[in-house]
Amino acid sequence: MKLRFGMQLKWSMFCIAGITIVILAWAAFRELTPVHAQAGRLAHAHLNGSCVAGNGGTCSSTLTWVPAFSDTNYTVACAMNGPISGAPILYINTTGKTATTVTVNLLNVSATSAEASALNCIGLSND
Repeated sequence: MKLRFGMQLKWSMFCIAGITIVILAWAAFRELTPVHAQAGRLAHAHLNGSCVAGNGGTCSSTLTWVPAFSDTNYTVACAMNGPISGAPILYINTTGKTATTVTVNLLNVSATSAEASALNCIGLSND
């Protein structure tokens, strides 16, 4: 909810042991220009399917940035989309970042193989 004087009210709600908790916070905000005007600052990557991690193993999938970054000075956030099999944990090793790709790793913590139906990543330049 946007308020006067460049402030914004942010809130989160979650449930722990049947108790609903609401957190309110004030935050300053600034207007961002449209994504297309931020060429080289914001990129996304999508991959249908992922690698398959065997019992207790790991595997890697490489995603391509659209558009590419100018260097490796960016922050990455990724998510798995379902259906998801096994119990994969998604993580990014910073040595797997280039200006054009990012390597995403799955760690399997189950006794059966693990994989995701799709991987989605967003990258934001730190410059």
